[in-house]
Amino acid sequence: MIKKYLIGIVVVATVFLAFQYIDSSITGLSVKEERVVIYFPRSADFPNTEKAGVVFELNFPAASFKVNNKTADLLLWLDSEVIPGLKVAYDVNERKIKAGLPLISSEEVDLIDGKPHKVIYNFNRQEKNQRIYLDGKLVAEGKFTGKKEGELLSGYAVYDDWRYVESKADIKITGLR
Repeated sequence: MIKKYLIGIVVVATVFLAFQYIDSSITGLSVKEERVVIYFPRSADFPNTEKAGVVFELNFPAASFKVNNKTADLLLWLDSEVIPGLKVAYDVNERKIKAGLPLISSEEVDLIDGKPHKVIYNFNRQEKNQRIYLDGKLVAEGKFTGKKEGELLSGYAVYDDWRYVESKADIKITGLR
């Protein structure tokens, strides 16, 4: 009796797993692709929630970032604790700098080219603006509310689902404004 019961459980579990595998391989609906994120160790945060900025001096090698044989999708430079939800990052696939609340995005730029770059993100709650500069050039600006709002970019807004990996890449935060 117990043997039949155990065989029944094994058969049901096998069928369930087979259907789940078939469903995910055909439709992709059951599998949530996990973005590979390189999370740079916290070395600074904003001094207040009203008006501030951060300067990143970067020099990335002209190569891809690998994590467990997967190429990184995102280089996350700052995940603010002072302003929850505010992040500053480089989307490797789209080749765009993304930051702010709500999220603003630069045009396509190549930061993984072996050359030194300076990225500045600043915001002003009273003036309701935020900006991203790359090497002294304004590359993105928009309204700053300090809240997640508007259209969410696919994948970028689901920070809680990302796997964070500590990185030893060369990054230097030179100042807060």
